[in-house]
Amino acid sequence: GGRLTGVRNPSGVVVSRIKSHVSTDELINIFVDINQLDRACEQKLWDLSPEQRAAVIAPGIYLQNVRNPSTVVRSRIASVLSGQVTA
Repeated sequence: GGRLTGVRNPSGVVVSRIKSHVSTDELINIFVDINQLDRACEQKLWDLSPEQRAAVIAPGIYLQNVRNPSTVVRSRIASVLSGQVTA
């Protein structure tokens, strides 16, 4: 089914559907584009290992209701690098 009505985490459902069809690198490109991340943040993301990149986008690919998506992503990157989040 394609409907997301009543789904607790629609972003997670969409990401899981996308993951079955695209590579992690393509998913990162989508993540960068839809959140309009700045170049410095995008570079930090690409400097990570594939597993670390996956951990950064795991909480959700679309950052809704945030003032500065790049700041949120930098925070996620810091959490992954400090070991607070496991891939």
